[in-house]
Amino acid sequence: LLRHYQVQTLAQSRTSQVESLILDSLNQKAVRISSMADFMQLDETTLRELTARDGDIDAVFILQKNRLIFPDESKPLTKKEQAWVQTITPIVNDPTMLYSHSFVGEQQGVPNSGWFIANETSEPIFLYWIVKGDNVLGFKVSYIKLISDIINALEFDFSPDILAVKDNEKLLYQSNGVEPDDCPKLIYSKRLPYPLTTWQID
Repeated sequence: LLRHYQVQTLAQSRTSQVESLILDSLNQKAVRISSMADFMQLDETTLRELTARDGDIDAVFILQKNRLIFPDESKPLTKKEQAWVQTITPIVNDPTMLYSHSFVGEQQGVPNSGWFIANETSEPIFLYWIVKGDNVLGFKVSYIKLISDIINALEFDFSPDILAVKDNEKLLYQSNGVEPDDCPKLIYSKRLPYPLTTWQID
């Protein structure tokens, strides 16, 4: 029993380490985006350059009083922009979707920034949104880059134990090359908080 308790405690401690690293990576992206939003111009040229040159950001939208002003549908849009407009149409129609998950009580008020995730598509859509004056700015964070940054930061060696990070049961990272069928029994497992609720650390 004592041995079992020690193994469990160690597994929990290691899981907390990994969880902190993953959530810190996510938080760093949020801080970086917030800093950019404070100083950037909100004209079409700047926003298009941002998505073309910044590996972290795949797309941007701006809502002004519940109206989409970027991308501007009254002007010719690329196929990528058209697909993006289609993706965010539910948010344009109901911007409260962005923060509805974070409401615990009415006294909290409406947050000024946060994460929003949609899992309806083949690849999850990670959005970081910020209220800036009358505008709501939304930045689609590259899911591939996010995973890449997190995996590159996971340098834990818990041998002989194995660390695995999954998204919807899809293996994102494993700490050594043991085949899944050869894996010993699961010692501890934890799901991550929003917006990574589909992620699990084993």
